Amino acid sequence: MHANRLVILALALFLGSHIQAQDKTRYIFEGENVNYGGFGGPLFTIGGYDGQAAYYSGGGGGALINKRIILGGYGMGLTSDFNLPNPDGALPNVDYVLEFGHGGLWLGYNFSPEKAVHLTSTLLLGGGSISTEQYIGDQSNTLDRAGAFVATPMVGVELNLIRWMRLAAVGGYQYVASNGRQDAASKLSSPIVQLQLKFGFFGD
Repeated sequence: MHANRLVILALALFLGSHIQAQDKTRYIFEGENVNYGGFGGPLFTIGGYDGQAAYYSGGGGGALINKRIILGGYGMGLTSDFNLPNPDGALPNVDYVLEFGHGGLWLGYNFSPEKAVHLTSTLLLGGGSISTEQYIGDQSNTLDRAGAFVATPMVGVELNLIRWMRLAAVGGYQYVASNGRQDAASKLSSPIVQLQLKFGFFGD
């Protein structure tokens, strides 16, 4: 009787360990149905500043998970020259120009990426600075620099041009906040459109 109990106990332990060995840990970003890609490229943006068109250029890139989820980073700067009021009055050869740049996280999602033309969404979350550049002849000095927070949600369409290149045209709103330069930040907050040129491996 005692021997039978030992046999049953040993069998139960064996079956339990066998079932436990088959119950493998699963991961969000690992598995047979998960594929990865990566891309990078330039960004061209048109926004606004105090009722005028504002042009930006920069770049970004990141990882692509299952052809849909985008996890990456970006950076861009204002290329338009906006002259600010001259506090020095009528002094010759003195100009004050607005400077603005930011960078941070690039998050996104592609809808039905297997289609040649499909919807895509982008969220840029970053930090940067707003400053005034003082030009005296050929010399320049940076004045009144303040930190800024930028959030830019966008949605649009993406084109699968060739296997290693994509082009997205998106639009949304650029929200800028700054404790030290809130007046300028409010004028930089505006609707925007952006072209995203992407080169890389897209999981195909």
